[in-house]
Amino acid sequence: MDKIFVEFGLDFDHNPCGLGRSVEVERPDGSEFRVKGKVAKFKVASFYLRLWLGKDVLIWDSQQPHFSIKHKERLNFKIVVGKWGYAQ
Repeated sequence: MDKIFVEFGLDFDHNPCGLGRSVEVERPDGSEFRVKGKVAKFKVASFYLRLWLGKDVLIWDSQQPHFSIKHKERLNFKIVVGKWGYAQ
């Protein structure tokens, strides 16, 4: 089942002006792709806040674990709120 992520906020990776919305779909095999425009309805599983500073990403999530830190290979700066869920 595909996971759908919808994010709003400051993200220079996917929004040329910095501020905006992005939608990403993650397939069960781990592959991901971006979607432009509206996304199909999906059942929301969680809400989150993601703060990406350098190579570290701090994540506050409404699901367990509520707080986590992930390390990425590339440098970035991003502050987004989002929701994710499963395609129906």
